[in-house]
Amino acid sequence: MCDNGFPFSFFVRNETHTPYSKEFRKHVFEYKKQHGLTFEQTSEHFGVHISSLFRWVHLPEPCKSKNRPSIKIDMEKLAKDVEQRSDDYQWERAERFNVGQSTIHYALKRLNTTFKKSLRHPKANEAHRQSFQIRIKEYEKNGYDIL
Repeated sequence: MCDNGFPFSFFVRNETHTPYSKEFRKHVFEYKKQHGLTFEQTSEHFGVHISSLFRWVHLPEPCKSKNRPSIKIDMEKLAKDVEQRSDDYQWERAERFNVGQSTIHYALKRLNTTFKKSLRHPKANEAHRQSFQIRIKEYEKNGYDIL
């Protein structure tokens, strides 16, 4: 227990950077008022950055999510693209949509799409593969080292 009546774990944020609870924020400001502390002193006492304290004055509720709309990508077009070309890499989609790969990554997260690659790549050409293997065997037969 800390000197202010809360267990120590109450003050420690986990590594996923979840927001401080509404109760904790309320307690911080009650403690500040009871002891006549400045924002700087309160910040040092609780180990919370001073800018967070100023933000909490205006936004006492923790944000649940960012609920931002997709600006660069039409999500319906992306969903159709994923449906039609499920095995494409993100960088290939990025080229088609004229955006960066990370934009595609976050848009796919927003769509909650998960997919696994198929064992056979749709762009693989079996005839080319067989002719390549024949050439390799011929080189090995003629005594060439294959690296």
